[in-house]
Amino acid sequence: MVKSQIQMTQMEYNARKEYEREGQTISDTRDMAGQSPYVINAGLSYMNQKSGLNAGFFYNVKGPTLYIVGVGLYPDVYSEPFHSLNFSFNKSFGKDGRTSVDFKVANLLNDRVENFYRSYNAQDQIFDSINPGRSFSLGISHNF
Repeated sequence: MVKSQIQMTQMEYNARKEYEREGQTISDTRDMAGQSPYVINAGLSYMNQKSGLNAGFFYNVKGPTLYIVGVGLYPDVYSEPFHSLNFSFNKSFGKDGRTSVDFKVANLLNDRVENFYRSYNAQDQIFDSINPGRSFSLGISHNF
């Protein structure tokens, strides 16, 4: 786990302090923008040189991250974890394996990219939500 904080400028601190809510305590530090508390990268792959086959699943996620630093009345915006699971398949064939076919699928989980306003004692509100969908690609190549 990573916990990165920065010292706010006096101007930023004063702007946050001006809109401090009852029960809230504003300190002179805040999360560092863009710093995720964790990142997970994992992959499972299979390779057989003799048959020219290469395939794998690859997973990536990073924890909630301060995306936009709020100012005064406007709350911070945090990105939620995006679970990326991708698949790739490559098969070489022909003389000396110089021809290959590639097949790839991105975002197998069909996860969304979402960012939320996050404020003291308030329910998170959607800042933006994008569905990149799944993408498929198929290619063939030959090395001369």
